[in-house]
Amino acid sequence: MPKNALAIFYQTMDFKKIGLMALIIIAGLLVVRFVLGGDEDTWLCQGGQWVKHGNPSKSAPTSGCGPTATPINQKTAVYKASDFEITYPVWSNIASENLLDPTATRIAVTNNGCNFLVTARPVAKDLVFKTYAQKMIDDEISSNNVKVVTKTIKSDSSFVESSFTIDKTLMYSTSNGYFSSSRQFYTVIFVSQKDVFEKACRPLIKPTIESVRVK
Repeated sequence: MPKNALAIFYQTMDFKKIGLMALIIIAGLLVVRFVLGGDEDTWLCQGGQWVKHGNPSKSAPTSGCGPTATPINQKTAVYKASDFEITYPVWSNIASENLLDPTATRIAVTNNGCNFLVTARPVAKDLVFKTYAQKMIDDEISSNNVKVVTKTIKSDSSFVESSFTIDKTLMYSTSNGYFSSSRQFYTVIFVSQKDVFEKACRPLIKPTIESVRVK
């Protein structure tokens, strides 16, 4: 999908309700503009090497794009809010200007083709999480040609694993959603090109999700 089309789509969203659909695979699509999002001037981590995209003003990063680390030797950090906590991999930060919604993004890092993000958005008091999230997910799937591998919606959490295409490149993502007692909707997203997902992202998913604490 071209960058301008993504921007128009994103601007038309109802942000009073979007907190309930942040977990959806579309969230992955919206936040991965830095992977394949048009003619941005930046460096992309592809196949374990930094590749020039456009005409970046800075030289290539010197770290964060080596062989994929395993959960055993992966360095981690802790993000902690009053109602949410997660231990996440220490990778190269994604610049805020490369995110479509930096105000909602709490973590945005990348390594060896895998991109990891955590977002948080408030949920309106009059919305029932499970029923509304289910409808929004179904609507987005039908209108954006997303192929869902697994989908689970509960009263206070959700999970979607899916594939979708950006600029003819097949992407793959997992998105875990958590509804906190303070009505914040947190999403934990792993996303990459499909052909590197199992190697670059999969080893870190289980230990990262197991570290989540929600109040």
